[in-house]
Amino acid sequence: MDFLAPSIHRGITIHEHDVPGARFSWTHEETGSAGIARTAEEAIRQISGFLGPDPACRLCQGHGTEDWALLAYASCANCFPEDGA
Repeated sequence: MDFLAPSIHRGITIHEHDVPGARFSWTHEETGSAGIARTAEEAIRQISGFLGPDPACRLCQGHGTEDWALLAYASCANCFPEDGA
């Protein structure tokens, strides 16, 4: 299997494979969890969904953000940049 230059999202390496089909893969070494995706953006969404909010986030400290218009907590734009929040 041929690897291209990897990228990193929240400490997890996303590998791009030079094969048709699922081109991106990631593995969380501590839990042994992994995923495959067709795009890098899909892999980032999978990782963010797996890890949840980042406890080290400088904006939300892992609790998301308050949305007073909806009276709910929304995804933090720093923890989940792929949501476009």
